[in-house]
Amino acid sequence: ARTMLIITNILPMGLFLILTAMLAEHLGETDFGRVFLVAAAAWGTFLTTFASTLNNHTPAAISVLVATLCVARIWQQRDESELDANQSRPSAWLFIVAGVAGGFAAANDLPALSFTTLLSLTVWWLFPRPTLVWFVPALLLVAIAFFVTNDIAHDSWLPPYAHRQPGDNWYNFPGSYWYGS
Repeated sequence: ARTMLIITNILPMGLFLILTAMLAEHLGETDFGRVFLVAAAAWGTFLTTFASTLNNHTPAAISVLVATLCVARIWQQRDESELDANQSRPSAWLFIVAGVAGGFAAANDLPALSFTTLLSLTVWWLFPRPTLVWFVPALLLVAIAFFVTNDIAHDSWLPPYAHRQPGDNWYNFPGSYWYGS
């Protein structure tokens, strides 16, 4: 169990902190701001408390961070292209990685769906054509995989937490906290 948690939580948390440091270097304007951002990511979130249990929050947080890094690079290249007319559009891989990461965040944690929606609108606002060509298909690939695996695992396109209506509450089973309620 410890080896699994190291592989699924501790190493990804290290990656999360490295990516946060990259974002701080990319966007930070002062040393204090950069250090504060990384310190807040390390000690000011619940991610460290989730490190001792197998969970969906760590991959979702890393996905949000990866998507944010990609969009920051896309945004920066847009600003640079406005200054230099000869500047080319951002690389397609930034749109693809942002789409996959945004979709994966939403697949892992439902509240991240609002982030993914805002991410999608932002990327579309910055570069509409590459968004439709690269970002949207990558996002749809994850969305399709999400619904197909739900159908395979639960014989329903909807995830288990969508089954909360009386008579169809998947959380109400013998031995559960909600049993009988």
